[in-house]
Amino acid sequence: MSGNPLWEFPADPQQVEERLGNLLLAVLLTLRTAGASRKKVTFTIYCQPPQGDMKVPVALPLSLNYHGHYVQVSMAEQA
Repeated sequence: MSGNPLWEFPADPQQVEERLGNLLLAVLLTLRTAGASRKKVTFTIYCQPPQGDMKVPVALPLSLNYHGHYVQVSMAEQA
């Protein structure tokens, strides 16, 4: 991921809890929307760009894998 400005987010400890909360909310909503029968879902969340320029939204593609007792969230493969 290094060298790609889309994935280089500023290290801002004050935003860690908010970012994690947004990710968890997106995961829960995705699980609910996808239904129990779906074991793998690709979804996107929008986040603040690295330079803080809110005019340029950044889409972060993620992959959610449901394994029954736990959920794995990872970066989705790009086409």
